[in-house]
Amino acid sequence: MYQEIFVMGVDPGAEGALILLGESGIKWAWDWAGQEEAAAQVGFLVSLYPVRLAAVEKVWCTRGNSARSNTTFQQHTGVWRGLLAAFGVPQTEVEPWKWGKGLVRAKRGPRDKPSVEVVERLYPGLVLRTRRGRVLDGRADAVLIARWALEQVKQGRLP
Repeated sequence: MYQEIFVMGVDPGAEGALILLGESGIKWAWDWAGQEEAAAQVGFLVSLYPVRLAAVEKVWCTRGNSARSNTTFQQHTGVWRGLLAAFGVPQTEVEPWKWGKGLVRAKRGPRDKPSVEVVERLYPGLVLRTRRGRVLDGRADAVLIARWALEQVKQGRLP
């Protein structure tokens, strides 16, 4: 009997997101709204879907980012990793150059959002802009992270 594979992609940034992706497409998209809400989202999703793997973007402190920005990124990564572990979701970390390889061109500047262009083309039904026009690049990144995870699972490289 065939069972669809489901994975999660997580962008742990301050404006990050969680995406649940199945072989048939995106099942759930959630933008960061705090750790309590994140726990509720993960719990809800694992109660409905047999999630095989969650991929969390690997972060490190980068020159040019403020200390606060770097700290927030690290804190959110810890929250996500802890929540996934608490709900028994197998997980891995993935560097941006890996999940974007072959899909996303290099950024041309701080306001450039190349992942958004790619996701708009691949998943035209997914909302990637707020009503006021703000770009949800964390959501776009999480989609591509989930896509990378799904490929890894399908090819037997990860659980």
